[in-house]
This record gives sequence, structure tokens and C-alpha cells, in this order.
Amino acid sequence: MAANGKAVGRPARPTDATTGEVVKVDPRSGKTVARYPIPGGGGVHGLKYSPEGLRVIHKLDGKDGRLLERITLAKDDPDPHGMCLYKGHLYYCDAGIAPGGQSNGSPSAGYVCRID
Repeated sequence: MAANGKAVGRPARPTDATTGEVVKVDPRSGKTVARYPIPGGGGVHGLKYSPEGLRVIHKLDGKDGRLLERITLAKDDPDPHGMCLYKGHLYYCDAGIAPGGQSNGSPSAGYVCRID
């Protein structure tokens, strides 16, 4: 589960995150087991769990949240949104959205991209 900080559309709760983090939840009970901060801060969107770890452009250890790998994209690379891991490749679409929800003018907005 991903948490991006401030709640929108409902009153704040004492359990709300104040920064981007990954929340580890027990699937049987629904209880929060741990919270791991996002390396470098910021929010998260489009998570993919694999046996090797959780991918959020950063690959985090699924047990303790430790940073295992960082994927660095260039400024003009497509804006990652909605990731999945399929047959060893990381796929995402270019959201084409700048901070604040406005278009970033990306020529590849809406395209599916693959990271090898």
C-alpha cells in the first residue's frame, strides 16, 4: 500500500502519513505491520511487489524497507505512472502529468514504456 502524505477529500487522521512511505500490511488482519519512508522523500504511485522486493523506481526490501536498487530516469524520460513487472522487465505508462496535476507537455504521454 502506498501513502502520499496529506489526505484529500476527508478529514486528517492521526495515522495519516506526513511524507511518502510504503505501508506494510498483514493481509489476514489488515493491521499495519511497518512503515518505510520513501528514499529521498516524495510520494509513491504504481507499486509492484515481486519476490525480489517492492519496486517504486526504488527497489526496496519487502521485509525491512531497505533500499536495494535505484532506477534513475533522465529529466526528459517519460513520467512513470502505474508500474508492473512482467517477465523481468519493468513497464509503466507516461502519465504526462506535472506536479499539481497539470500537463507536463510530454510527447509520449499515454505511451507504455519498458525499462530493461
